[in-house]
Amino acid sequence: MSNSKLIHTFFILLIFSSIIGQENQNEYNFVPIDDGFTQSAITSILKDNEGFTWIGTNSDGLFKYNSIDFKSYKQELNSKKASLNSSIVYSTFQDSQDNIWVGTELGLNRYNKELDKFENIKLLKDQKKLPRQVELAEKYF
Repeated sequence: MSNSKLIHTFFILLIFSSIIGQENQNEYNFVPIDDGFTQSAITSILKDNEGFTWIGTNSDGLFKYNSIDFKSYKQELNSKKASLNSSIVYSTFQDSQDNIWVGTELGLNRYNKELDKFENIKLLKDQKKLPRQVELAEKYF
């Protein structure tokens, strides 16, 4: 066999082996709606700096999506643990310090990453000085 035929045969084998050896790189996992996600209207969507997607709704609170599953945050009445002050979410925002802020029908909430809970920021109409968290939030809204 001549060198040119050997080279052609080598390249043909190389091409076929690369075609056969390729895998489908575009595989997607879809989450059906009945797998714990809301069926109410979505009011806000935020993708944070860590890659989480935050989805606010008009009655089911807030969902954090990590590309695999959803975690739900909503108002928990009669609970001693921190929760959103309302399950009706109007807006979500991430400031320059990577704080996640959530505006609901009852006010402002800030996500505590270490505790994986929301802190309600109290806003009083007759208060002369706003809490420090609100002063910080006003800079970014």
